[in-house]
Amino acid sequence: MQDENLSVVEFFKKILPPSGILCIATGLVGHDKKIRHWIHETHHGQEAFFAGIASKILNDGGRDVYFTVGSLNSEIYLKPIPGTNEYSEHVRVAENIKEFKCFFSDIDVNEEKPDRDYSSWQAAVLDLKNFCKTYKFPKPIIIKSGKGLHVYWPLKYAISRDDWELIAKKFKAVLLAATIKIDTNRQSDCASILRVPNTLNRKHDKSVEIFMDADEIANDAFIESVDRLAKQFQIKIAPPKKQVLSLDIPGERPDMTGLPNNVISEYPDSDFNKLLRHCPQMQDALVTGCEDEPLWKSLLGVCAFTTDPEGSAVAISENHPEYNKSAMLEKLYNRSGLTGATHCKTINMDHPGICENCEHFGVISSPIVLGYEHTVLRAKTPVSTSSDDDGFNDDDDDDGFNDDKGKSIFGIDFIKENMPEGFFITENGGIARESTDKDKGKLPILISKEVFYPVKVILDEKSKTLSTSWIVESSTIESKE
Repeated sequence: MQDENLSVVEFFKKILPPSGILCIATGLVGHDKKIRHWIHETHHGQEAFFAGIASKILNDGGRDVYFTVGSLNSEIYLKPIPGTNEYSEHVRVAENIKEFKCFFSDIDVNEEKPDRDYSSWQAAVLDLKNFCKTYKFPKPIIIKSGKGLHVYWPLKYAISRDDWELIAKKFKAVLLAATIKIDTNRQSDCASILRVPNTLNRKHDKSVEIFMDADEIANDAFIESVDRLAKQFQIKIAPPKKQVLSLDIPGERPDMTGLPNNVISEYPDSDFNKLLRHCPQMQDALVTGCEDEPLWKSLLGVCAFTTDPEGSAVAISENHPEYNKSAMLEKLYNRSGLTGATHCKTINMDHPGICENCEHFGVISSPIVLGYEHTVLRAKTPVSTSSDDDGFNDDDDDDGFNDDKGKSIFGIDFIKENMPEGFFITENGGIARESTDKDKGKLPILISKEVFYPVKVILDEKSKTLSTSWIVESSTIESKE
């Protein structure tokens, strides 16, 4: 039986992300009906994708046509070849996946392997329906793949690959704990391809059919359902480690051994509770629920980059009289796609009259730094107008920290031994180095007006030297919708 109410186009609109590049995959098949080589065809936009699908069905009878469930960042991904300076070209690799708008399962049918697979597709459907009914889990779209089932849980809004992978791994563990017989390799593989409905499964000479339709699921409802069952089954999934970005510099890398315990090994996380204690705009939003939408969106652009994006976004939104969690999550997702947290100057423009009274305004670029673990908020100190204390006369040189306003100085608690030789932190938070010019004496030379902090220190065991990677706090680039 085929569901005649859901067309192929409507199916794809439910499960495919609205942005990114969409991909069709077909295979070169050998005499044993096994696919020997994949051919990928990329399309910009759903309309072009639909046209490509139609062409495959009309011209080739729709034999073994697949699609990439996630959208792509680019048509070609250049992957470094280990041990060389060359790159290999790829299309459907995890690194090139942009986002998803559904979660999926691949369920096989094989009477000869009852411990691993189902005896029939009817038995698989019955097991899925019992799972959803017993555990009050959202209903999926079910596709008969020609031998087994392809099962999709369509979301209201697309989510990033990183978020999808974390949820998919937890969902995989939930399904296994509930004894649903899934293809474990496919379940959390973000580069997976599945069969296009209304095409032909050449291996088994059967059509791929839409069996059961389902409504789109609110993102928070699906995530809460997975979390609820994970808790019920006592499942714990460790979050992925953050990658530390580094420059692509040729040459042999030193061993990452012998690092001091106090070295920051990755870009710092921003704790919302700590941020909240020092940001009056966030404190105001906590009480009012952000009555003004531009301000609300700007503050969500800070929440999106904290360690608890959803929790912090709920905190500043739930007191609004028209609060809607699903709508809030959509806005939060949109803000998370920006290249950095919202700047203080933007927040001040959205809601003037509060930032001007904040002791950090004009000293930091974004409230996000207030939540960093290694941030130190220094007490107010008298501003010196003399040029013989730190070498930076306030009348002649602007060090970027607005000393004329009498503000307290914001900086990072540096460990001096981690500073490169000859460099030091000024009293006002800038970076300076010792002068080697005899005519200038001991007058320090200003290197940067910005706040730096170390993100990585590498010890070379052979030369016994340290190389240090640094990042500038104010280098975060702000984007607007």
